[in-house]
Amino acid sequence: MNKAAPLVILAAPSPWRSLGCAARRSAYVVLALVALWTAWYAYAARAIPAALAASRARGEPISVEDLNPVLPPGEANAADLCLAADAACHLSAAEEELINPTPMGSYFGYPLNEADLTAARRLLDSRKATLELVRRIRTVQHAAWIVDPDDWRVTGGNLRAVRHLALFLRAMAIVQHQNRHDNEAVETLRDLLILADRVGQGPAIIHTLMASIPATMASETVRDLAPDLEMQSATHPSGATPEQMRSLLGELLDTGPAQAQLVRAYRGEQAYLLVVAMKAIDQPAAVPMRPLLRLSVPRALQFIDAQAAAARAPNWPAVQARFPREPDRDDHLILAFTDFFLRRSIDTDRAILLPYRSRTDRVLAATRLGIREFELDHGGKIPAALAELSPIYLAAVPVDPFRADGGPISYVPARRVLYSVGENGRDDGGTLDSTIRPPGWGRAPDAVYPLDRWTPPPPPPPPTWGPGMPPPPGAPPGWSPVPPGSPPPVTPPPGTWSPR
Repeated sequence: MNKAAPLVILAAPSPWRSLGCAARRSAYVVLALVALWTAWYAYAARAIPAALAASRARGEPISVEDLNPVLPPGEANAADLCLAADAACHLSAAEEELINPTPMGSYFGYPLNEADLTAARRLLDSRKATLELVRRIRTVQHAAWIVDPDDWRVTGGNLRAVRHLALFLRAMAIVQHQNRHDNEAVETLRDLLILADRVGQGPAIIHTLMASIPATMASETVRDLAPDLEMQSATHPSGATPEQMRSLLGELLDTGPAQAQLVRAYRGEQAYLLVVAMKAIDQPAAVPMRPLLRLSVPRALQFIDAQAAAARAPNWPAVQARFPREPDRDDHLILAFTDFFLRRSIDTDRAILLPYRSRTDRVLAATRLGIREFELDHGGKIPAALAELSPIYLAAVPVDPFRADGGPISYVPARRVLYSVGENGRDDGGTLDSTIRPPGWGRAPDAVYPLDRWTPPPPPPPPTWGPGMPPPPGAPPGWSPVPPGSPPPVTPPPGTWSPR
């Protein structure tokens, strides 16, 4: 017979003992997390200084102090002269509308009608101080656009005023050409290119974008004036001299400084990113995520490094091949959070296309000038091929910045067009529908410079009859604008939409 097992009664564990065990385990976890965060923080703290040291070792500017230039002793600052000229030019809304090449009303371009010519002359006469300041900019080679490290503020005001100054100079060149003073018009076109160079010396992308405005206006004005631009002769004593034409051609084709300025502007964006990043990292609320943010900054700097390297490419297809693309974050939530500064830097990729367009405009304008000189020397005959311009009128046929093969600008003498293959890199034959708007980027697959001047279409004739107008003279009694037998107009019921 089996004996029953003795009944053992266990005492219940003390609740305080269990709580103490849990507290000790929690403390171990907290201490491990603190140690891990401390090591992570120490590792992240070395990331930004290491990135800065690597850039300085390569001789690249990386901070605001690196980008602020030091002028030679006793030399004036072209940046101050640019800002003074902008302030002296200051256009009212009505004046800007008058000389804007694409206003809502009429097209301000050569040849001007009598009313526009009179108004433009009055405007130019009231801004003589502006022209004096612009001519002084020529004598000063360096523009120091000083930047405040605390808030990245460009000293002296708003650079968007450069557009007003460029519009003013463009209008002046058109008026001088219409007055048959092409020697003065060529000098004004050079002023536009010099203004572009001085503004482009600034340390930020905004300087590069603003420098593209006067450079493009100079190129497009050359395109508009070239069909009857005259060289100095007995019959045209106020024509452009050969020396003036050589200087204008050289400045149009000298795009190397503009490319170097674009690369430097990307370095300026790195400095700007550092200023913004350090301000954000130093915020008290950012302490828990400070290592993540510190590690994100070098990645953003490397991203802009790759953008600056792409800006050195010889043509647009090479830029597209080298330009870094935004990484895919759809499946990486932590990557999307840690790359806060990387997302800030991606906006700079939109700034690289405009300088390449401006460079293309410049080589097209220079080629058009070479064709014009050929015409004047050959009784109005244009060259059968661009190779005929070299070496007398051009040292060599300019390269198309949008061609992947490094080929020259395209030319179709039978249709009298000069063109670049444009952003798609494909030769579409230089076709252009210019019946409504003047030639320009985005209006055809190719960037086209016609050899003949574009003229705006005539305004539509006034209506012969309209609501509220009396019947035309000689109309019979009971005349109606609706032809006999036409269906009566449909009147929509109340409350329904009508295009009228």
